[in-house]
Amino acid sequence: MPPDMDEAKIHELVQKKCDEEVDIDLEVVCMDSDAAYIVVIAKKDVSGKVEDALRSGGFAKSSLGL
Repeated sequence: MPPDMDEAKIHELVQKKCDEEVDIDLEVVCMDSDAAYIVVIAKKDVSGKVEDALRSGGFAKSSLGL
């Protein structure tokens, strides 16, 4: 997560990049000096748009191997 990014700015990024109003649940799980880990929950029909919006803002998908 970029250093100047917070939850409100993430919500704003997603709304700006998506063509429609999307409802997401977001929580910052962990932060350290190298990275921040967030959990985003979205409806399946908009999950691709939400993921694309986050990637455009510098986020990367993390796989926990679950």
